[in-house]
Amino acid sequence: MIYLSLVLICIAISGMIYLFWLPALNEEGAGRWYDLFVLPFKGYSRFFMTWSYRFKIDNLLGITQYQSYNSVEQFVLYQTMGLFFGVISGVFLALYLQCAITSLCCLAIFIGVIGFYVPLIRLKDQVKRGLSEVERHFPFFLDMLTLSLESGLGFQSALKQSVDMFPDNGLKDALTQLESTLQVGVSKQEAFQKLMKRLPLSCVQKWSQTVLHADRTGMSLGRVMRSLSLQSRDKRFEIAEKKAMKIPIKMMFPLVLFFFPCTFVILLFPVVMKILSSGAL
Repeated sequence: MIYLSLVLICIAISGMIYLFWLPALNEEGAGRWYDLFVLPFKGYSRFFMTWSYRFKIDNLLGITQYQSYNSVEQFVLYQTMGLFFGVISGVFLALYLQCAITSLCCLAIFIGVIGFYVPLIRLKDQVKRGLSEVERHFPFFLDMLTLSLESGLGFQSALKQSVDMFPDNGLKDALTQLESTLQVGVSKQEAFQKLMKRLPLSCVQKWSQTVLHADRTGMSLGRVMRSLSLQSRDKRFEIAEKKAMKIPIKMMFPLVLFFFPCTFVILLFPVVMKILSSGAL
């Protein structure tokens, strides 16, 4: 029974590892394992989520450009499978350790909850990196938009030209969606509200509010965007300076823990050996 439990634990843990570190998959040509064990159950995952949770996950997936999960249903299915593999691993681990029934249930629930939340933690980490990339590229987009506006183009034409010349990243996808929303006749207020929900960054919110304010008051967008572009670049340099100032503090712990002891050992070792060889101690 012990060896059987060990084998089942290895199988369950292997399934969790394969599940959590699975690369980005598409509907077509994702592999036979995906076609056999994931795709048939994908449609049933909608019964395990509310509309508010679906909207939340859809926003997070939109920020990550659907890199690891190509739909909300697939993400929720992975969470359900993580819960299943976690509970199975906990049960087999409790049997291997010969725990009581109460301990068995607690261990199974604990590992199952971990398996359920690991995909969400991984997704939030991708969202954090995606927002950081957007914040890094946003000043360059403002410069391109400012040049287009100062050349005499209207806002939508300048936005289209800036998006077309922008490199592929998460910001370009969000701006492309904004451009498409404006082209179909949606008001600027509603379009920029969707953009601010998708990219909850201070720079994006400030830019959206500035454009909406200029549109209501009839201000010249060229001069406003030039001022906002300069402010955005100054803020980026300030953030870079703050990060540079934090580097010595972050280096203090590894220096004290690893570098200084090795230095003291190298310096004091000949002295100690000389003292010991002379018989002074």
